[in-house]
Amino acid sequence: MPPYLKSLLDEIAPAIKNYLNQAAESKMRVAKARERSAEAMEKLMENLPEIVQQSIPARAEPRKRKITARKQELLDMINKLRDENMTYEEIAAHLQENNIPTFSGRGRWHAQTIHRLYMYYP
Repeated sequence: MPPYLKSLLDEIAPAIKNYLNQAAESKMRVAKARERSAEAMEKLMENLPEIVQQSIPARAEPRKRKITARKQELLDMINKLRDENMTYEEIAAHLQENNIPTFSGRGRWHAQTIHRLYMYYP
């Protein structure tokens, strides 16, 4: 080997050796990180059912609503009309035609409102 090549190799060999050592250390760190990641994923999968269960809020008991005498009269009327095979639309029209005010005293009776009342207060 010519002396200038040997001199050049002697000069750059420490830098190459340092680079290769750093690359090897980096690969080791990556391998350890992957191993830790796999372990963490395994623990997560083991605990996932419990984590999901804890994150789902418990259902609250429905509030007991106070029913006024007027509201109870209307609910009884709606139930009676349903027993007579009137549709929700027909009941809403009946209430409107007889000028029976809604619970809020505003607006109009709608079939969907009658349906909800009938289903919620059987």
